Amino acid sequence: MATHLNITVVEDHEALRVATVEVLRQQGYQACGLDSASPLGDSAAEFAANIFIVDSKLLSEDGLSLVHRIRSLRPEAGIIMTGGLLSAANRNAIFERGADVYLTKPVMPEELIAAVGALQRQLKG
Repeated sequence: MATHLNITVVEDHEALRVATVEVLRQQGYQACGLDSASPLGDSAAEFAANIFIVDSKLLSEDGLSLVHRIRSLRPEAGIIMTGGLLSAANRNAIFERGADVYLTKPVMPEELIAAVGALQRQLKG
């Protein structure tokens, strides 16, 4: 079971956000969900999570833009982006902007937990 790892889920689809946060909490993670990028301002203090899970198609701010902003303010944070099936070129762009992992929706809970665990090991390293 995980401990003391804070995860922020930025997902505008309410049912998916609630389910994702619940799966993470069941694994012992401290997780919170945001329906948009708006609560995340422009200072590193507002990005207090260790890992961010970001939907690629947010209504408030493009997910790729948010990933880039997170990476510039919190270079040590782990970032998982979720979205539709993409070409290799589009996935490369996501990694170049700062995401560590890209998961295609629908994301299976086991796959999400495995990705979070991999990032957690990197954070501890």
